[in-house]
Amino acid sequence: MMVMERINQIFILMIILVPAVILAGCATPTPAATPTPVVTPSPAPTAASPSPAAASGDQLALQIGGKVSHPANYTLSELRSYPSFNASVLFKDNNTYDLNGVSLNRLLDDAGVAADATAIDLIASDGYRETVNLSDVRASRDAMVHIGGGLPICCASDNLKDNELKAILPGMPFPTWASHLIAIEVK
Repeated sequence: MMVMERINQIFILMIILVPAVILAGCATPTPAATPTPVVTPSPAPTAASPSPAAASGDQLALQIGGKVSHPANYTLSELRSYPSFNASVLFKDNNTYDLNGVSLNRLLDDAGVAADATAIDLIASDGYRETVNLSDVRASRDAMVHIGGGLPICCASDNLKDNELKAILPGMPFPTWASHLIAIEVK
């Protein structure tokens, strides 16, 4: 009889503890992990590979890596010092707006894209990742990295701040226009 009572106690204890352990695991959600792009560190500063953010005291804004010969880590100041251009761009509200930005193709040229590269991943700070054919980017002379603010009202939902980037890819589907851009991985 003692053995049966002991088995019943263990059984009742298991019935109580197992759901309690399961519920305890559900009660404390883990924060969503934001993917961090893996980019090889840049070599010594040159025109094609800007200085690390720590050296200038400026915040790192954009990394370019993957199949490139000169991976780059750009600060906002470095991107703003790049030659920029204006382009009339048709937006999703079917209106044309004049935007200013740095040539995406120039940034890719400076990074030294490998001859066998076929695509780029545009990676946003919230983990959004969009793959775009490299040939489509190369064919767009107006593909740009727009630096913060000044977007038309149709894009107000982007909530782009002055220190954030957006890929503008005229002629390509709007989901490829990654907001809050932090990295470009050449594939």
